[in-house]
Amino acid sequence: MKALLDSFIQEINQIDDAAELRRRLVALKSEEIELRNRESEYLRSQEEAALLYQQLQDEAKGLRRENAEMKKELEKLEAKDKLDTNRLFGRKTEKIDDLLDGQDAAAAPGDPLSEDAAPDDESKGPAPEEGHEKAAPGKVAARRRGGKRRAGKRTEDLGRLPQRTVYEYDPDELDRTYGKGNWRVVSWHGSTKKEVIPAIIYAKTTYTPVISVGLEHMMVSVPQKDVLLPGSDATSSLVSWLMNNKFGLSLPVYRMESELARRGIPLSRQTMNNWIIRFARDFFCQPAAHMAELLKESGCTQCDETTLLVINDGRKAGRKSFFWIHVTSELSDGHPIAVFTYEPDRSTRHLREFYKDYVGKIICDAYCAYQTFESENGESVIICGCWMHSRRRWAEALRVRDIRGLNEEEIDALPEAKALRLIVDIYREENLLKGLDAGGRLRGRQRKVREKVDAYFSFLESIDLDDPSVSEKMKDAVRYSLNQRKYLSRFLEYGDVPIDNGASERNAKTLAVGRGNWLFCTSPKGAEASAIMYSIVTTAKANGADVYFYLKYLLENAPSTPELKVGKKYLEKLMPWSEEYREYEAKQKKELVENCLPPSDEEPTGRKLMKYTA
Repeated sequence: MKALLDSFIQEINQIDDAAELRRRLVALKSEEIELRNRESEYLRSQEEAALLYQQLQDEAKGLRRENAEMKKELEKLEAKDKLDTNRLFGRKTEKIDDLLDGQDAAAAPGDPLSEDAAPDDESKGPAPEEGHEKAAPGKVAARRRGGKRRAGKRTEDLGRLPQRTVYEYDPDELDRTYGKGNWRVVSWHGSTKKEVIPAIIYAKTTYTPVISVGLEHMMVSVPQKDVLLPGSDATSSLVSWLMNNKFGLSLPVYRMESELARRGIPLSRQTMNNWIIRFARDFFCQPAAHMAELLKESGCTQCDETTLLVINDGRKAGRKSFFWIHVTSELSDGHPIAVFTYEPDRSTRHLREFYKDYVGKIICDAYCAYQTFESENGESVIICGCWMHSRRRWAEALRVRDIRGLNEEEIDALPEAKALRLIVDIYREENLLKGLDAGGRLRGRQRKVREKVDAYFSFLESIDLDDPSVSEKMKDAVRYSLNQRKYLSRFLEYGDVPIDNGASERNAKTLAVGRGNWLFCTSPKGAEASAIMYSIVTTAKANGADVYFYLKYLLENAPSTPELKVGKKYLEKLMPWSEEYREYEAKQKKELVENCLPPSDEEPTGRKLMKYTA
């Protein structure tokens, strides 16, 4: 660099001409300006390149984030699609062996009408599961079939029914077949089967006397007894039949209207609905309210809620209403009670009103209203969680996992399968305590069940939720259990608290089936009447009462208006477990059999001892 500078200085010193020197300076200045322009352009291009690079980096980062979100959304949609497909076409079981078996069965489903198919009993809680049988690699254990029927069970069941004996005996036909005088009766071969007498709706005309009283001959018409609605066709038997069909058998009124029309009986659905609303308010309101009081006095209830569509409720179309279901603890020693209430929303307001001054425990799901209600009432209300909801989330996580091609060891190593088996262990120990009283059950839980619960939560804490192989459904299952740990562990502290809220879900099944048939309630009055009737019908079923006769009993004995207040002692006589009702039901069934069932045949005589003639 110094040599170049010395050379330039020597060259300048050799120039004597001022004009030449100026020309050289101008040329150098022009060259300097051009170099500066090039440098400025270069710097500007560098800045633009840096800005473009930053933009591309930001865009790539956004695309990566969008791609991750789309992958997550795709995973959710795939999981939803699998769960919807299973909900529509698959089995509803949550037992782990059936879940593992179900993924193979989905590829080649069996005949759903096959008599060999195992019954899918949803009415029972989670039963303890045996360890699934060892299967060949690549296969899962086959579904276990239902056990054989106990010997003598059919005869025992038939013995509970009204009996009628019929002899199929035609001597003339036997003479034509075997020859006259060529046969004799040695013995009789019996075969017992069930027969049905269909419901008969008939016209009953009741006459009451018109009497002349005293010397003045005052004409008095003796009033007819037990008239539900003067001037109406409504009778206790007809209304009970309609209500049992709708609320006990989930039959919508439009189908009853069609069936009655086919029998030549004109009875509109509007009339039937008006009867249901009116009689639910007049005759069934007080017994249902008494059931609610008895339920709250039990000190341990189970609660759930389900949606309902009410059309003319003054709100925008499509707004959801709710039925709240309250049942006594399935571990309670008292009579089982189920109470349904209608509410336009799902807020904590309902809990505040229904459980006013309540002291006790409530078993429920993780809906925040329950925990808010607990915090408002200090130690007087204790909220306990539901293990069925935890298990259900793990079952969904396993359903969306593709286990085809995995052998049994690989399946057992899945965290979803491990978590479900840990929950199975908890239920297995819990089911062994079912026959004990509350004190014995509490001791058994502290000694055996608690360690299983601790093992389950220890396993959850070992799961890395940041692992990309962990599905969203599995993350949801882990977070649910960990967030609800305090409530899920509460059953370990009390002997009368069930492990899950399955009882309330099972009691809501009739409502869910009915809602799928009649779809909606037209008005809030209809929804309130439905809540009253489901309370009456479900409680009657739970106590082994015949729903039809119990409804008829209330229509004949309950106060005919809610304004007519009666004492607690009288309301106790209206409960489905009362001796008064049991006697009424037995008497009604006996009279029905005597009036409707034809008498039995006498054993034929005359040719039984006839000697054989060659």
